Amino acid sequence: MKKVLITGANSYIGTNFEEYVKEHYSSEFEIDTIDMTNTRWREEDFGSYDCVFHVAGLAHVDVGKVDEAMKAMYYAVNTNLAIETCRKAKADGVKQFVFMSSAIIYGDSAPCGKKKVITRDTEPSPDNFYGDSKWQADKGVRELAGDDFIVTVLRPPMIYGKGSKGNYPKLSRFAQKVLMFPDVVNERSMLYIENLCEFLCQVMIRGEGGIFWPQNESYANTSKMVKYIGRLHGNKVVLSKFMGFGVRIASRVSGKIGGLVNKVFGNLTYDKTISKYDFKYQKYSLKDSLARTELNQYQELQKQLKSDFNIKFSIITICFNSESEIRKTIESVLAQDYYGDVEYIIIDGASKDRTVEIAESYRSQFIRKGYRYIISSEPDNGIYDAMNKGIKKSTGDIVGIINSGDWYEKNALKTVALTYNSSPFDMFYADINLVKADGKVIVKHSRKDKYITSRHWNHPTSFVTKKTYEEIGLYRCVGIHDDFEFFLRVRRAGKRIKIKNVVLANFMMGGTSNNKSLKKSLERVRDRYNCYRVNSYGPLYLIECVGIEIVKAILS
Repeated sequence: MKKVLITGANSYIGTNFEEYVKEHYSSEFEIDTIDMTNTRWREEDFGSYDCVFHVAGLAHVDVGKVDEAMKAMYYAVNTNLAIETCRKAKADGVKQFVFMSSAIIYGDSAPCGKKKVITRDTEPSPDNFYGDSKWQADKGVRELAGDDFIVTVLRPPMIYGKGSKGNYPKLSRFAQKVLMFPDVVNERSMLYIENLCEFLCQVMIRGEGGIFWPQNESYANTSKMVKYIGRLHGNKVVLSKFMGFGVRIASRVSGKIGGLVNKVFGNLTYDKTISKYDFKYQKYSLKDSLARTELNQYQELQKQLKSDFNIKFSIITICFNSESEIRKTIESVLAQDYYGDVEYIIIDGASKDRTVEIAESYRSQFIRKGYRYIISSEPDNGIYDAMNKGIKKSTGDIVGIINSGDWYEKNALKTVALTYNSSPFDMFYADINLVKADGKVIVKHSRKDKYITSRHWNHPTSFVTKKTYEEIGLYRCVGIHDDFEFFLRVRRAGKRIKIKNVVLANFMMGGTSNNKSLKKSLERVRDRYNCYRVNSYGPLYLIECVGIEIVKAILS
């Protein structure tokens, strides 16, 4: 466990970092905070800490409305205090000092229509005293680095998130009210607060030193941001190219008007190559982060109920040209009465219809609920290859797979979580409704038979720990019964299997596994029997395979 001292109480970044650590890294960090507004901090011993994270500082103001005394205060706090704190940390034996610099040290953004791309070799050149106060601190703390003292300097672009100050909340309020907005092409590097917090955790855990330029994976466009934020709040913003033409003209006007226009629509980006590191910190995409910032009512509920909903789920849906059936599946995940950590991953096989468009239309609803929502659309080599892609992307403790057209009962995740909390398992499955084309429902019960069979195992209700996938491997991608072969491997490996006799999912009959032609039936018999044989089961199981096809023919 690393002990971290945050120097600077009640700061936006420091407070969010402390909350993020409590939620995601509580077993790896112990966090303390010290107030830097008085002189008592100088009397404290920093020697018991592994890392000092310095966030104390004066925020940006309208540089045209300050006197010399105010400028002196900025240098006293942003420069001198930072260097003095770093010097004390080094003298007291702290191993790492992390300092929050800023993109402001590179000067203001380029005016509308012109690009400004910062690379690793770009020399800082502040445009005002605020930027210079940060630049002097940036240089000053790095000069104190040594063999036994790591100095980590972050130069983030604009940071935003729930409760952030500055230009972002102004833009958000505007997006919720305006009906029309200029359509202007521009690019800005930005950094979501939770992405920053993950980045901080990684550099502290690893003890990384040097200069870092963290940013979101994609650049932001002001016009598109306004339109998207408006949509999140039910306000349809129309982007106007005519107004955009007016903005480009106004940007050339000298004085306050041109300055304001260029502040909103100017360009300032970090070259993406300088923000790639050998650790992951992109927790949320730009769209997801904006939605989490604007729609956060479920986030608070999650925190309140975390002790009851303490399992992270990864739910995977496989689809291809599923525009007629994907909604039912998505909405069943959205309707879950589970308020813990959930990521929903849709793996689409490069559909040619509206499947991806329909899936994308649910994004704000998932973010509003607090579920992470991932859509990946690319060609695959069949359903089990797609499942493997989803499993590899998953980060949950327990993984569930529900294919397009099938759907969960609303208590599915909660039931699985409660079962795991009372009796941990490697694989779980439950009863399922088999829904025929005419709407009739047959309940297929679950059971752990002494003699292995698929008759009482239901894949859509199966939940497997990520650890189990890592230990025994993924799907083989050789036949239509690869899911059953995986089940056999779980049994053969002696993994813990739990069963619940309650219906947790619904399966639409009539797909490939229910095709009634003799040729398809024989193919399924051969494929299922091969699953038995590769797992060292005897030839008598051929009778089981034929029997299942006969039952399917009767029920279909």
